[in-house]
Amino acid sequence: MAAAATTSSAAAPVSLVAANPKYHNAKVDPGDEDVDGEDLLQRFNSQVYRVGVKEEIRRRRRHEDAQDKRKSAARRFRRKCVLDRYVLSIHAY
Repeated sequence: MAAAATTSSAAAPVSLVAANPKYHNAKVDPGDEDVDGEDLLQRFNSQVYRVGVKEEIRRRRRHEDAQDKRKSAARRFRRKCVLDRYVLSIHAY
C-alpha cells in the first residue's frame, strides 16, 4: 500500500506555471537518455526564461523603496551643490 502512494518524478507531468507566483521551481529531468550537460543547461535556461524568473530578478534589482529614493535624491543634491561650488570657483578667476 505504501508503494502505491509513491510516484516517480519521470511519470509526473511537468507544470511550468507555479502555484505561488513569488516562487518558481525549474527542474530538468534527463530521464534515461544519455544527455550531455550543455543540453541540460540549455533546457534549464529555457524553462527559467519561460517561467519569467529572469524578468522578476531584473524588476527586483531595479526596485527602490521610499528610503532609497530619499537617499539617492540627497546624494544627487549634494553632488549638484559640490559641482555648483566648483563651477563658481572657476568663474571667479
